[in-house]
Amino acid sequence: MTHEPIATSATQLARLGSSPLRRVVCAVQFSPILRIADHTGAGIGGFQDSIRSKYPSVDLDHAHELELTTDETGTISDTKVLKQPVWRFSSENKRWRASLTTQSLALEIEGDYDGRVALVDRFMYLISALNANFDPVAYKRLGFRFFNMFDGDRLDRLGRYIRPDLLNYSNGVLDFSLHSYMCRTGFAAHGNQVVVQHGLAPAGTQTDMQSRPSEGPSWILDIDGSRPIDTAVSDLELRAAATEVTDTVCRFFAWSVTTQFVKDYKDDGEA
Repeated sequence: MTHEPIATSATQLARLGSSPLRRVVCAVQFSPILRIADHTGAGIGGFQDSIRSKYPSVDLDHAHELELTTDETGTISDTKVLKQPVWRFSSENKRWRASLTTQSLALEIEGDYDGRVALVDRFMYLISALNANFDPVAYKRLGFRFFNMFDGDRLDRLGRYIRPDLLNYSNGVLDFSLHSYMCRTGFAAHGNQVVVQHGLAPAGTQTDMQSRPSEGPSWILDIDGSRPIDTAVSDLELRAAATEVTDTVCRFFAWSVTTQFVKDYKDDGEA
């Protein structure tokens, strides 16, 4: 029996004229490609040339990883902080940013985007360049994460906009003596793994999906959908998987909000 949160057809989702969506991250993981780690940029020259028309700016950033060494008894004997290069490619207007590491490729945008089809198209453009220049062969995981914030007037009307099932302690009527709460739920849908975090966040909150602390209190709906990939796949198969994951995430969002919310913010375009 199909569970209600994923029962809505994604093709019937309404396009919102003013969306609570604050950030989207699309990512694919693959087996390590060591030449991407070349700090001179020699290893990523072909990839940069392939995407330069849409992502003309490039910068070298670093992520830090902690490496632990244990002895025969299992006791940690040594720790090292490793710097891993991250190549950042930005669109001309800086709204879109792609990140390439030795084991992953990600695309992110702050704010709303031009519909699910356009989002998948943009991500597949990068994946095609990745395949052409590096031939990863073995992909491991594909994921899409959608971070929504209901603040200001929307927070005041939360009981009218969000299903009571998700409002937990507030039960649809927020009392701001309640400082914060956050719930985490995981479920499987159509071969996808979905993790949802939702709850009340106080002013000054900064999650890993926010570039700056929030100015006031907000209600967060963070939907992370992913799918493991165990075999070599074609661009066409990756596109199909990406479409299915985004559809699942969007169906959950559609289930989460009320018809009143859609009525107040609906646009005439396609979600």
